[in-house]
Amino acid sequence: MAPSRTVKAPMPRAITGIDHVGLVSHDMAETEAVFRRLGFAVTAPVPLMGTGPDGKPRPLGQDSQHIVFRDSYVELTAISDPAAGNHLAPFIARYAGLHIVALATANAAAAAEDLGRRGIAAGPVMEASRHVAYGTPGLARFRWLMVPPATAPEGLFCVVEHVTPETVYQDVVTAHPNSALGVSEVMVCVEDVGVTTARYQQMLAAPGTPVRGGRAFDFGEARLVVLDADGIAGRYTDVRPPCLPWLAGFVVAVADIGHADALLRGNGVGAIQTGPDRLWVHPEEAAGTIIEFRATE
Repeated sequence: MAPSRTVKAPMPRAITGIDHVGLVSHDMAETEAVFRRLGFAVTAPVPLMGTGPDGKPRPLGQDSQHIVFRDSYVELTAISDPAAGNHLAPFIARYAGLHIVALATANAAAAAEDLGRRGIAAGPVMEASRHVAYGTPGLARFRWLMVPPATAPEGLFCVVEHVTPETVYQDVVTAHPNSALGVSEVMVCVEDVGVTTARYQQMLAAPGTPVRGGRAFDFGEARLVVLDADGIAGRYTDVRPPCLPWLAGFVVAVADIGHADALLRGNGVGAIQTGPDRLWVHPEEAAGTIIEFRATE
């Protein structure tokens, strides 16, 4: 009888999903008004803090406010101090809209090691924080690392570990008038889907699966979709990229698509219905990004 052979179980993914997406704008008050019109509850703006060489908190010259769901969120952000040399400056110079994709991890250090094993020289693990004034106030703390532009030049891609998730995800801010439940998809528009897919396969340690007009990387409750301009146009009539690459937009799962539709139309938003379970809003009415509302299955 041949000796039994122990088969090693595959290592769990260090990157487990989409933590949040971020829009960068020139005018946060204007962007906040847009998202309130779309039926989202938006938190008050707060300055973001990093850690200086002395280990003490230091301002990043950036303010942010948030649309918080059960386990994901949308960040609305702008540079408050141009002299601070904020890392978002090159992105807002290209266009106002979606620029940030934060991938989720339970352990930022393990994620950095995992990326390194696959030949991706990720940035150092850093710490960041912001004060939370809603519900039970406190300091939201994060560990995060940058994905190098050579791997993901389409935007600011990073990997984020929540140190204090209970401070961020409080029930008091997760109820939205449009019945939104969370970010379920992020769409990246590129010139060459094959080239981008190869880079993302290395980053995510997962194969991309074919979808109409592109490829998708599925995390279970959320996915990252790579499309070309024709793929975007096939999904969203008359939408053309302002440039390539372009972080085109995101999908929000909603509990009641009929309610979301009625709210948008009642607020004068020209929502486009593409089926009984989905509708979308043109970038011209959504701060430069496509926002699709999709009923939960």
